[in-house]
Amino acid sequence: MFIQQPNVAVEELHKQDFLSSVNESYEKDARLCYMHFKDCRIIEDRDLIEFTYENVYFENCLFIDCDFSNCSFTDVLFTACDLSTSKFNKCFFNRCHFSSVKAVGTDFSDSNIKHTRFIDVNFQYADLSYSTFNKVLIKDSGFVDAALTHCMNKALAVENANFQKANFFQTPLKGLNLTTCNIENIVTSNRGEELNGATVDTYQAAELAKLMGLIVE
Repeated sequence: MFIQQPNVAVEELHKQDFLSSVNESYEKDARLCYMHFKDCRIIEDRDLIEFTYENVYFENCLFIDCDFSNCSFTDVLFTACDLSTSKFNKCFFNRCHFSSVKAVGTDFSDSNIKHTRFIDVNFQYADLSYSTFNKVLIKDSGFVDAALTHCMNKALAVENANFQKANFFQTPLKGLNLTTCNIENIVTSNRGEELNGATVDTYQAAELAKLMGLIVE
């Protein structure tokens, strides 16, 4: 699967103070472009909705309990950031890269995510329900107890991901190779229709059969 890389030349970005940039942009067109935000710390219930981010690099930033709802992110990098308990619902992500990001308890529901990589991220207890994944890679990441219900999987690849106790109710997993992933105690419908067309190994198949009430001898 071909995933487009973010078109971000980090050395050409302008280092800015995040809140100052947001306040200035809010008075104009709510767009932040070609900026590098490093070591910013926002640990309050901050309203940051309906902004557009293009060619932006978030490095070692802390956004706790912030609201990024209805934002658009194109050609954006998140590296070594903590986004825990923040809201990113109804957002648009295109050509983004999340690397070594903590996003425990975040809300990414009802979002459109395309040409995006999630590498070494922690999305435990996160809500990604009703989101669309189109040319997305999840690798070396944790989605323990995450909600991924009613999602649309147009093109998704997973490698060495931990989906233990994740909820995939009414999310088709057809085409996914789950053999390198932890799918213990995942939640599906009673008959497990969500797993039709997914690839699992022998051990995983036996565990899934137990979840569906089958007796494996």
